Amino acid sequence: MTLLNVAGWSQQDFALRWKTLLPCLIMNIDEDRESMTDALRIIYTSIVPVIPVEDLEASVFSDVCEKTKNHFAAILDLLVQVLGVHREAEDLETGSCLSELNTLLQVLTGITASVADCVEYVSRFENGVSLESIRSLPSCVLDLMAASFAHCKNSRQMYGQMFRRVSDRLSSLFRATRQLQSNFSALMEGLKVLNASEEEVDELCNVIQQLCDICETVSDVDVKVTVALWKTISRLSSQHRDVLIHQLNIECLLTQLCHYMSLSCDGFAHTEPNALLPSDSGSQGKAIKIIGFQMRILVTLITEYRDQLDHINISPIYQLIIQIKGFLPPSLAAWKFAPEVCEELVRHVGIGLEPLITCLVDHMGFLMINLDRDPDVLLNDASGSGISRLMTLLTIAQLLPSQSEEVQSLWLEPPDNLEGRWKQSLVDAIFFGISDCYVELCVPVSLPNVIKNGVPQVQMSLYEYVVTRLCTFVVTFPAEHFTILENCLLRNVLSRRHHCSMVAIDVWCFLARCGSAELCRDHCTFLASLFQESRRAPSAEHCHLALLIRRLFRLMAPEHQSELVSKFAGSEVIGVLPFDVAAILNGQNMVDAIVKDFFKSMERWTSDDVKSVADAKSLVFQLSTLTNIRRSSAVIEDAFSPTQQCNLASQCVTLLSVLPSADKTDAHRRLFCAVVSAALLFLSHLVVCLRNRSIFVLLQFCDCLLPSCEDIIKLSILEVLGELAAKTFDPDSDQNLVFRLIPKLFSALLDDDNVILRQVALETFKNFAKKTKHETLVTESLGGNEKIRRDFTKYMQRTTSSHNKPEVDLELLRVQSAAVGSWCCLSNEEIWIRDDSLRMIDRDDPETRTDNREDPPAPKRSKIAKEIDDSDSADKMEESLQAAVDRLDDCIAAVENIVRLRAVPEWGTRRLAEAKKRLDSLL
Repeated sequence: MTLLNVAGWSQQDFALRWKTLLPCLIMNIDEDRESMTDALRIIYTSIVPVIPVEDLEASVFSDVCEKTKNHFAAILDLLVQVLGVHREAEDLETGSCLSELNTLLQVLTGITASVADCVEYVSRFENGVSLESIRSLPSCVLDLMAASFAHCKNSRQMYGQMFRRVSDRLSSLFRATRQLQSNFSALMEGLKVLNASEEEVDELCNVIQQLCDICETVSDVDVKVTVALWKTISRLSSQHRDVLIHQLNIECLLTQLCHYMSLSCDGFAHTEPNALLPSDSGSQGKAIKIIGFQMRILVTLITEYRDQLDHINISPIYQLIIQIKGFLPPSLAAWKFAPEVCEELVRHVGIGLEPLITCLVDHMGFLMINLDRDPDVLLNDASGSGISRLMTLLTIAQLLPSQSEEVQSLWLEPPDNLEGRWKQSLVDAIFFGISDCYVELCVPVSLPNVIKNGVPQVQMSLYEYVVTRLCTFVVTFPAEHFTILENCLLRNVLSRRHHCSMVAIDVWCFLARCGSAELCRDHCTFLASLFQESRRAPSAEHCHLALLIRRLFRLMAPEHQSELVSKFAGSEVIGVLPFDVAAILNGQNMVDAIVKDFFKSMERWTSDDVKSVADAKSLVFQLSTLTNIRRSSAVIEDAFSPTQQCNLASQCVTLLSVLPSADKTDAHRRLFCAVVSAALLFLSHLVVCLRNRSIFVLLQFCDCLLPSCEDIIKLSILEVLGELAAKTFDPDSDQNLVFRLIPKLFSALLDDDNVILRQVALETFKNFAKKTKHETLVTESLGGNEKIRRDFTKYMQRTTSSHNKPEVDLELLRVQSAAVGSWCCLSNEEIWIRDDSLRMIDRDDPETRTDNREDPPAPKRSKIAKEIDDSDSADKMEESLQAAVDRLDDCIAAVENIVRLRAVPEWGTRRLAEAKKRLDSLL
């Protein structure tokens, strides 16, 4: 019986005689390689369709599939041998070599096509097919696919100069293999696992693993095939989850998927900007959709096999999350993408991150990585992905309230030294992330705030986004962990990192608004006590604390404001309170008392030959208090009388003239810087009122200091120069002296080596140029220094550029970030910060601005006031009155005890008299 005779048989002939024919064909495969392809084609396309499906494994596949794999591999080996022989003989271009290669490639294509037809037939059964009846077929198909795809992938290198002449045959082989893959995916979709024996489960696991290996081979060859393979993997893993859950190597599967997605993201992120077109107009759109599709598969696998994740390495998934967030807004990497591309990225890729993180929130490994104090070490990644980590942590904070109490406790108060590494709470980790995002928080990026029906309602800055998410989080903070929140906020308020402190202050004020009046009172009283102690070491922490007290004071109930002012009367705390509120409570008497104390300190300072540290610090705080009074007033006359202005200005100039030299010790120099900075800052508020002679003396003092002074003094000098813009100089003999010094000082500061100070100087000079009536000062300040002119021109062009897409000097911001980071590493004893940092902060603070200020927030009401206000019962009002009178009796008794022991000071007599008047008015 020859193959030629069999080729003419009908399907009925095969159905009647297949049992006799099949052994002959199998023998033909083993003995005759030339007719092997025809024999396999007959078996797979003519005999398989006439055999009952339940008999296919035993009758055909158990024997033929193994032979098919062996012969396919043998032909591939023969191809390599032929190429090697002809390459050594240097006759690759001969006709015999080409004919031999084409014949072998044709055989491979024929075998692949025959198997593809067989798989297509088996996949057409309406009710699917059981794994038991085709147990040998999947491994045969996968081996053929893997070998064929690998051969096509390496063909250009393998065939060398012959590649172009065999490319058509190679294309045919690749198309046949792709068809085999498509048919196999359809077969797997209807596959049934009936008995779920251990052997069947192992075989199904092997199928999934082999599909993963083929994905890795074909990933950079054909995207469509890769997508189809991963779709098959996802379906198999999901449909047969119940039988696979304990044996499938889900860790290997997830690691491979994450690796492939990471490569896809790298390829997309490193695309040239001019190639990044909107999604529907090029390959970039397809790449985005493919990554989004893979994201959905990843979420599906993690959701289905969540119980198996507890003991696997979660790092690849975390790294992928960080990588994807790294090229989504507000990351700087997203700046090179067109707006349309960014929208597509968020729509197809970014939207899948939240479901992914939701699946991992209760995973201990995910918690450990996010809360680790040094995640770069844990992941061997020092690329600086701070913004990605911060956005991930904010997403976790958003999801945490929906988790169980146990999970919330782990995130908010992780066990110490967990897994041999120190962990931080989620709130601490968020603030750590903020400290690592200096550049991103400085650039003008915007994010959607509220999403409704898929449409962003409001665009907000990154800073506002962070604060909003944090405030939303702290509202749901469990009561048993509230001390963790308070400690974290306090640590960050006392931090030298500006953004961390500002976020902590904003969140603390939000807590004060949401909490009770008593909570606000207790917080403000505690912070005021802490501030009073901090005078021992003036620092950035001192400035941040002062700002928080000022803002919280506005939120206190009126009676609590009075209590605070009474408790800290005469202390440095009074100097940081908003005087537009404090003055209402105590009138002008408070301002007069502070001015009087300053004059006394000045008298001691000028009369003593040795300047003590205590006197210097007291002087610094008093000057800061006076500055605060001035800042809280709309015009200077509201703060100080004309006589006080002259006296204060005269005392400040005297102070500067009697200062000792600053070249002795480091401690002496820090003391000198603190006093000079505070005095110059206060004088900047009075400089408009000074005569030309006094201004000349002041500027001459600055000119002498400038060559060797600290940067903090240079900033104070800039404050003075900025305020001189509003001064109209009277023509007299001192005017020319002043006009020579102003340009000289500006020129020196505009050419300073410190890049941050130079930026402040540029901003100050720009404002000076806009406001001054003496235009010659602007020209003379720029002078003949070409570098200063060029820098100022560049600065003006940048600040007046389009508001839609402003230019940002990222390199400058990175330099600033490094400078701020190194400064934050200094100890309190190594640096003195002037209290005018509050002034710089308050320029953008709508609650503390005096010019065009919005209405301040309404003060809180105490619980007693609320009870009286809300109660309609006369009995309750009477009870409240009785309780208040009882407290008043206790306070009077306490005052009587104090008066018996010591004399009442002047301010105490004044306060008691005011209290008596109030009582008389009630009675």
